[in-house]
Amino acid sequence: MIYLIETTYYNKDTKEVLDLLKIGYTKDINSRIDSYYLHNPECRLLDTREGNTELESYFHSLYNKYSLSLIHISEPTRRSYIS
Repeated sequence: MIYLIETTYYNKDTKEVLDLLKIGYTKDINSRIDSYYLHNPECRLLDTREGNTELESYFHSLYNKYSLSLIHISEPTRRSYIS
């Protein structure tokens, strides 16, 4: 199963909270999503599709071709980090 998740990342160097899109492959979507929620309860599952690791690699290659990375597509937000 291919999934697309919207989540956040705290950059310790810049002290910014960034919005991220993550794409990945898993055999057990429920377990994978539970893992994301455990570490970031605000993450959202945006979409899933039947697929395999080859399809995941294909999506990553498309984004790399256009000098993007799904793991690092981000925009600085105005949210502050809560310690």
